[in-house]
Amino acid sequence: MAGNVNNDGCSVLVISPLKSIISDQISYLQSINNTAVEMSNKTFVDIVRSPPQFIYATADQVIDQKFMKEIKSMTSILHHSIVAVVMDESHTVETWGAKRAVSESDKHELQSALEELQNTLTKNPDRSAFGTTFSQGFSSELISDVIQYSNRIFSLEDILTHTPVFNLHHAIQIFEITAEMFDDIDEYHLTNNAPNLENLGFSYTCIDELLNVDYDSSNVETLPDPDL
Repeated sequence: MAGNVNNDGCSVLVISPLKSIISDQISYLQSINNTAVEMSNKTFVDIVRSPPQFIYATADQVIDQKFMKEIKSMTSILHHSIVAVVMDESHTVETWGAKRAVSESDKHELQSALEELQNTLTKNPDRSAFGTTFSQGFSSELISDVIQYSNRIFSLEDILTHTPVFNLHHAIQIFEITAEMFDDIDEYHLTNNAPNLENLGFSYTCIDELLNVDYDSSNVETLPDPDL
């Protein structure tokens, strides 16, 4: 569908919760010759003056007063350019209501703690049939997203639902770090940090057992070479 959008003054506003998702989708759209830009303080003026085919923004950026003013103004180029609004992972917008103030110092401290955890996991990786990287699964993108939404993480469920974490143990470790750092987590979530994972599509065993199962190559059947 993306390739069919003509650069004739029509723009699509895509609201997405995660920076990593935005970055990946923009890279893809640009690779097939579409103009796609992420909303930021640096790109705001250019977007308003000459809207690209795809405008990516988080929910917080969309409800910013400056952006809303441009969207609503009948004299705005942006107002007349946007022909569609796409909500990616829209459940996150309604679910995340509570917020905390997170300073740049807090973000730096949180990043250091998460990177320390990442380094520990890297030095002591689980052996998996999918390889060390897949087994570890604690990426820089995950750290970036946790920091981005650190003002809205108040439970383990928040982490599992709204960040690209694929290992339950990692999610628990992240939750413990944020709880200790901000010291404002409700006692209920501290003592009951295991949400109903079935409702989230998670299983305590299916993912982690798959990720951390020991890999024994002796049990793998060798397939015949098709060229022989």
